[in-house]
Amino acid sequence: MAEIDAEMAWHYAQLALLKAKRNAIVPILRLPNELLSRILTIYAVESDTLFNLRWSRIMYVCRHFHALALAAQSLWAFIDLSWHAGIIRLRSQLERSGAAPVTIKMRFCDSALAVDIILEHSERICALDVVGGGPQVHELILALPQHRFPILVSISLNPNHKIEEVPGGAIAPFPQSLLDEGNLRTVKLTSIGVPWKSLRGLDTLSLTRCSDSSSHPTQTFSCLLEMLEACPQLRKLGLHYAIPPTLPEQSYPSLDLPQLASLGLSDHVGACTDLLTHLRFPPTTRMRIYTAGVNAGSDVRNLLIPLRRQVRARGAPSVGLLSVEGSGPANILFGAHHITTPPAMLYADAAFLAINVHPRSGSALRQIAAKVIKTLPFEGITHLDARIATSVTPASWRAVVDLLPALEQIYLFSNQAAVNVLLALIEIERDDRRRAGAARVRRLHIIMAVCDDKEQPMVLTVLDQLSVFLMLRAVNASDDDVPALDVLELDERYGCLNTHEGRVEALFPLVGGTMIRFGSVYDPVAAKAERERWVAIWRAEEAAEREAEEAAEREMEALAQVQADEVDEA
Repeated sequence: MAEIDAEMAWHYAQLALLKAKRNAIVPILRLPNELLSRILTIYAVESDTLFNLRWSRIMYVCRHFHALALAAQSLWAFIDLSWHAGIIRLRSQLERSGAAPVTIKMRFCDSALAVDIILEHSERICALDVVGGGPQVHELILALPQHRFPILVSISLNPNHKIEEVPGGAIAPFPQSLLDEGNLRTVKLTSIGVPWKSLRGLDTLSLTRCSDSSSHPTQTFSCLLEMLEACPQLRKLGLHYAIPPTLPEQSYPSLDLPQLASLGLSDHVGACTDLLTHLRFPPTTRMRIYTAGVNAGSDVRNLLIPLRRQVRARGAPSVGLLSVEGSGPANILFGAHHITTPPAMLYADAAFLAINVHPRSGSALRQIAAKVIKTLPFEGITHLDARIATSVTPASWRAVVDLLPALEQIYLFSNQAAVNVLLALIEIERDDRRRAGAARVRRLHIIMAVCDDKEQPMVLTVLDQLSVFLMLRAVNASDDDVPALDVLELDERYGCLNTHEGRVEALFPLVGGTMIRFGSVYDPVAAKAERERWVAIWRAEEAAEREAEEAAEREMEALAQVQADEVDEA
């Protein structure tokens, strides 16, 4: 036994030696540690895994990588307390990050212990982002002046619930001492008073329902302009229900923000109009204007005057795609985009200009749409995204199509929005006068997707309306000797058209141009042959399985018979 143990130990030693030799000749391990650390940092940043620590999985590759990851103190300095085991993780990361500047996120700030631990390391904090209960955020604000934050450059505080439990019913104002440090470059506050006159030299400013807590008896529009004037290098500005009203008898100067890249406003349409009228910023600035009080065309007229000046200024990017979103009949969002090929879904943040309205009726929506579209350089809009505007009626879609003379392609989804758009296109094809003046849509891109069987009827409705539109378009296009559509792309998801192959094949001769399915040109003959080939393969596999099962059964029966004969002989 001892000899065997000794031989096993010798083999283990040989394996360890071979592993060491192999690791020595691995190319990446020949790199200096500084370069390996740089590669690890780039990976963590590019993969967006700084806060969730997924980059740290490299520690389990080998001892060398484990030591390398532990030595990367700056990577451990990104702490997110939204994850499980928050306190344990907080202490561990604070220890591993050494003396590196710390960035902290707290999405559920309900732990007084976590706040105390964070404040103990206040001199290391460079960015603090806290979202939590009103009492906890209130106590945090009261404790901030008692600590030093010499390198704090970014702070975001959002008491998003339980504000009524705060003593006095109001969150404590933002401390003047942090602003006096002069290091802050990013300030984002929600429902927290702040001395506007002390906000200076910021790159990013976002105020949501934040009053002016300075010595002024009331906050005024002049105070707002003075605050913005003290931040001439602002790149991102968000004011949400924080714009004071103007006084009719007072005039206000215009204000230049030459570096502004993003502007977000949420307020009554009059307040947004006043601020946009007095701001001057680059024509490339992205704007998200969420207004209250726009119920008819007359409500939006004054707001569109400064917006028109902005989007049509020299140097403004071209607009190629118009998106329309509608979560309800009284909540519509228009978006103007540079791109013409949208991602899976468009979002307001991706738009060059996003503006929402609340029309009281379909006719009011058409009035508003006409004014919004004419504000844009609509002559160059060639693409329309109507995938999630389920509340817009066919009549309103007809008006939108009529207002886009260069429209070539429409993006749809298998929902009520697609049905309404197709109904609008059908009505245009049936009306000779309207068809003569409307743009000729040459391409349709339709995402076909259902999550359950209850949504299958909507897919059938979309296919039916699409068939009617293509038949009318084919008849009208025959006079001009052009195809009904240049391209029809059915972007099928989850195999929702597998049971409707006959309907899809019937569309092919109506298109006249190119039909695309599964990312490639669709040929019904080749598709049918491919399906038959797979059916033959499946049937052959099933036959082989049945034959194997029958052979196994026969073998079992023969074995049972042999055993029975042996019993009889015994």
